[in-house]
Amino acid sequence: MSTRQPNQTASELRAFAEKGVEQARGAFGTLVANARKASDALQNSPDTAHSSGRAVLVRGFELTEQNIAAGFDHAQKLVQARSLKDALTLQAEFARSQFAALQEQTKELASLARPAKA
Repeated sequence: MSTRQPNQTASELRAFAEKGVEQARGAFGTLVANARKASDALQNSPDTAHSSGRAVLVRGFELTEQNIAAGFDHAQKLVQARSLKDALTLQAEFARSQFAALQEQTKELASLARPAKA
C-alpha cells in the first residue's frame, strides 16, 4: 500500500501539469518564431504586393499568437485552481473574455481587409 498522502499526490500532479504547460509554451514559442520567419519571407515576396493582404496576414499572426498565449495563461491558472468551483469560474471568465476578443479581432481584420478608398 502506498504511503503517499493525498495532498502529496495532488502537489505532484500539479507540478507535473505546470511543467507540461511550460514545455508546451516553449514549443509554441519556437513555432511562432518559425511562423514569423515564414511570414517575413512571404511579405517580401513579389506575389504579396497587395498591402491590405499583407496587413491582414501580419495582424492575423499577431492575433493568433495573442490568443494562444492567453490559452497558455489560462491553462496555468487552471492548473493552480484549488477546487472544481474555482476551475469552472476560471473557465467561464476565460470563455467570456475570449469571445469578446474574437469579436473585436474579427472587426479589426475585416477593416484591414477592406480596400483603401482612393
